[in-house]
Amino acid sequence: MRNHGPESLPRHFRPPSNEDLSHGISVHGEGSIAPYDCAIQDGELRLHSVLTYSKLRVTRTLSVDDEHVRIEESVENLSEVERPIGWTQHVTLGPPFLQAGITQLRIHAKQSRVFEAEGFDSGGLVRGADFRWPYAPRRGGDTADLRIFAEGGRTASFTAHLMERGSHPASFTAYSPASGLTFGYEWNPSDFPWLGIWEENRSRQNQPWNGKTVACGLEFGVSPFPEGRKKMVQRKTLFGEPAFRSLRSLERISVEYSAFVKQGPPDATGA
Repeated sequence: MRNHGPESLPRHFRPPSNEDLSHGISVHGEGSIAPYDCAIQDGELRLHSVLTYSKLRVTRTLSVDDEHVRIEESVENLSEVERPIGWTQHVTLGPPFLQAGITQLRIHAKQSRVFEAEGFDSGGLVRGADFRWPYAPRRGGDTADLRIFAEGGRTASFTAHLMERGSHPASFTAYSPASGLTFGYEWNPSDFPWLGIWEENRSRQNQPWNGKTVACGLEFGVSPFPEGRKKMVQRKTLFGEPAFRSLRSLERISVEYSAFVKQGPPDATGA
């Protein structure tokens, strides 16, 4: 289980273009491959990096209490122009915790949509379909229950979910019956209104996947889809919610979120 961090901070939340690759920028942008200065002080891990191409300063502080890993994160625009960003936390689950047809996912979503373009069709969901969690429409007329990872033999999918807002934080939980563990994240939905759920169940035959990879990305952030800066700006909104966030010249934004793990299944609230 990994949090790759604010992967899409440079410009986009998507696969790299040829131009990106020529500059050494990989999937989802510069934030996941930049070198970070690290220091431990007063029981906290502090990380800092200036993203060369993006002209952004990223800082992150991690601390641990009895139940949570707490993360404080800030992004500062060092340029003199306003920048649209696709700020997204990319948490990835894998085996042995993740098992197709077994591992259980829980979220509280207001409205959802299947990925609209090519790339995740082998799971059989209806491309671009709107639905209410957890039942996504399949080609052929039935539905898929997204509460179970790769239920019914799904091999790939990406669905975007607008999180509920209320008295409780937004969250996701993943429960492994085999290990008896519940893992999850909590965050402020005003900071990160969207959660993307990416399923990969041995569908990608090319390297480095080789038809063997089993992974689930739970990607909470300011954008619904991994579609790049140009498309997210053109989209503007989905379900009435902005599809990206802008940083004014020299503006600095800070957020807080947390991760947790516990014994046993999630409670009635999903935590």
